[in-house]
Amino acid sequence: MSRNGDGTLNLQLPAEAATAHFATQLAGLIVEHFMSAEDGAEKKQDKREEKRQAPGHDLKLYLHGDLGAGKTTFSRYFIQAFGVTGAVKSPTYTLIEPYEITLLAELASEKGRGKSASKTNSKMGQEQKEGESDHVMTIYHADLYRLASPLELYDLGLLEEQGIWLIEWPEKGDGVLPLADIELNLMREGEQLSLRMSPQSPLGEELLATLEAQNQE
Repeated sequence: MSRNGDGTLNLQLPAEAATAHFATQLAGLIVEHFMSAEDGAEKKQDKREEKRQAPGHDLKLYLHGDLGAGKTTFSRYFIQAFGVTGAVKSPTYTLIEPYEITLLAELASEKGRGKSASKTNSKMGQEQKEGESDHVMTIYHADLYRLASPLELYDLGLLEEQGIWLIEWPEKGDGVLPLADIELNLMREGEQLSLRMSPQSPLGEELLATLEAQNQE
């Protein structure tokens, strides 16, 4: 992993297993960030409420790359890293596929190290401590390749939704989509995936700085 002067991180993923590993690590960082941001807010909420929408969660990841560059493959591993065990379908024709996820500290502790957390995912509710609350949020996986106009985004309802946006072909929404937190540019070279990650917001800068620090340990 290397870093450019503009803050862009460059990463070479030599095989699909490396892509899965990195997607899991990135998911762990995001869980850690959101969980730490909730520490204060959680104490102020009604403890009798078992599940609630996690407050202040709004992260936008935009994926750029040619057809076959690996955007959908990366997205699938990223979504599965949050504990989604069902099929992760390509949103090529539906345009948007939502996935409700639950944030738990166990996910951060395992995924932040880039390790598989399949056991954690299958026991989310069972391993939760008595009296501890869940926070639910939604990942919106979108593929805008078939948009005829950026104005169609207003009809999709995505712009009003809060959560994690994982958007392929975001350039199709230019002029309507808000700025990303992180832009990911993917390029396939045989079995190797070249990935450039550019921060576009303070949150994006924070996440990439943490990611770089982890990979230097």
